[in-house]
Amino acid sequence: MTYQQIIEQKNLDVSIVEVKDLEYSYRIGAEVYHPKKINSISYLKSKKYCKLGELFYFDKKTFSPKNYKNQNEVIKLLELENIGNFQINEIIESKVSNIKSTKNIVGNKIVVISRLRPYLQQVGIIFDDLVYTTTELLPLKTNNGLLPEFLYIFLSTEEVQKILFYSQEGNEHPRFPTYILDNLPFPIPSNSFQQKIAELVQESYQQREESKKLYSQAEQVLLKEIGLEDYQPTENNISIKDSKEIDIFGRIDAEFFQPKYDEIIEKIKNYHGGWDHLDNLITISNKRIKKEENKSFQYIELADINASLGTVNSNNKILSQDLPSRAQMKIEKNDVLVSSIRGSAEKVAIVDHNKEDFVASTGFFILKPKFFNAETNLILMKSWIYRELLKRTARGMILEASNKNDFAKFILPKLDEKVQSKIAQLVQDSHKALENSKNLLEKAKKSVEIFIEQDETKAIEFLENKEF
Repeated sequence: MTYQQIIEQKNLDVSIVEVKDLEYSYRIGAEVYHPKKINSISYLKSKKYCKLGELFYFDKKTFSPKNYKNQNEVIKLLELENIGNFQINEIIESKVSNIKSTKNIVGNKIVVISRLRPYLQQVGIIFDDLVYTTTELLPLKTNNGLLPEFLYIFLSTEEVQKILFYSQEGNEHPRFPTYILDNLPFPIPSNSFQQKIAELVQESYQQREESKKLYSQAEQVLLKEIGLEDYQPTENNISIKDSKEIDIFGRIDAEFFQPKYDEIIEKIKNYHGGWDHLDNLITISNKRIKKEENKSFQYIELADINASLGTVNSNNKILSQDLPSRAQMKIEKNDVLVSSIRGSAEKVAIVDHNKEDFVASTGFFILKPKFFNAETNLILMKSWIYRELLKRTARGMILEASNKNDFAKFILPKLDEKVQSKIAQLVQDSHKALENSKNLLEKAKKSVEIFIEQDETKAIEFLENKEF
């Protein structure tokens, strides 16, 4: 029996590679030369091409926080957890003193990509003048006429992602070697096609910024309504409590009874619409999923929450038997997920998809509309007020977290329907702008994939199709 007959009989995926075509590392493992990778490379080489490394260089300028003079300076920071699904989800702000490791220094129109675990799709483009990133992100600066927006979309395409995925090496922390990027075949597009893609990427960014602006306005409506818009905590650090107050919470630590908490609670209790405890105004869900073998669930964990916009960025589809033990909470549309972990109090999001297979970690409180609409639930829990109260009630030594009983005692203002409606509209408009942003990126990516697999003419025809 010939090897071709064995391949057909066993239905095997086989690649035949000549010695001269072995990669620089001379690896001969099957994954490195997977047929899907070989086919993707063939697509890229089917047109006039050059090596991608001829069109960019690694822009490696680094920053050492421990040697920086102003330790109180606040800088913009991009970590791995803030990028995924082919976009930068958020760039956070941090004091230099809180940064413990060396960072890359990047600027406007720098493309970043993580070599680590390429299946996490950590590719993005910077639109800020100065950002500090984890050194796990490779900063790519384009030259020789390659537009950075086009490079960003090219690296996000299905064919390139297959090549990166099957090029990863290592077990515990798999990553692809940098020579893969340098030697990646790059089909040469026209300047006009590059420009069209760049315009889509820039419009996507503007829509994302509009989404953030609308979301911020919703938070301001809440803070202004309850008189905490310009709140500055008292400098007084003495608080006198009697045994009755200590018995209510079962706490005697000074951190818990800081005067600023009394000020915040007093402000809410003086709200003209009245107040009540959280569990009287919001339903805290206890619904659990039923784990049936071979049934798949979309698992939401802390890393999937976009803290800036209160959305779920992505989630992993996992078979029931493979779910971690903490994956228990049944999630439905309009549920608001609130992290109970002190260090992740900002991780709050609303579920705007109507799916039956969402499941979340027990590390979240799951809130359902009752007195408030879903969007108001989101803005309340996302506000600095309730992030502070969550941090206040956190208990434990290794992993501090709030428990449900303490959470249920939170004091909330009984916002009237007009205020709630205004908040809801702003949040809905924010999420609509965010969806527009995602669609524009998807259109750009699809167009470049058509260019790779077919030709530029068809790619431009797709771009000009207004029905997408």
